[in-house]
Amino acid sequence: MAKFDQRNQKVEYQYNVAGNINFNSVQSNESLLSELEKLRAEFTKAIEMGVFEKKLAVDVSYKLDKALIEAEEPKPNKSRVEEYLNEVKTLIAGITKATGLITALTQAVELVRKLL
Repeated sequence: MAKFDQRNQKVEYQYNVAGNINFNSVQSNESLLSELEKLRAEFTKAIEMGVFEKKLAVDVSYKLDKALIEAEEPKPNKSRVEEYLNEVKTLIAGITKATGLITALTQAVELVRKLL
């Protein structure tokens, strides 16, 4: 019987498109906030897996946190939330491992325009 040797193997980050983020189901501000929190958690995983350089990870985290804080306001400023999310997209543009995250950010921005 052959053994599968996993020594010296490195696990790479891969965004799970079929994961638990579902922007298609969003119908309210509350569900939008929930999905944005899930997206933030997905970025945290990507950061922990080293998808982004340290300085970039700090910038991305900051912008995502600002977007979430603004979105949670009683009367959120829609243009600010959009701006922060679009800035994250710009920051991670060109990072192949982040392609799925860019797609998710694009969906999030579209929903922010509709719901907030």
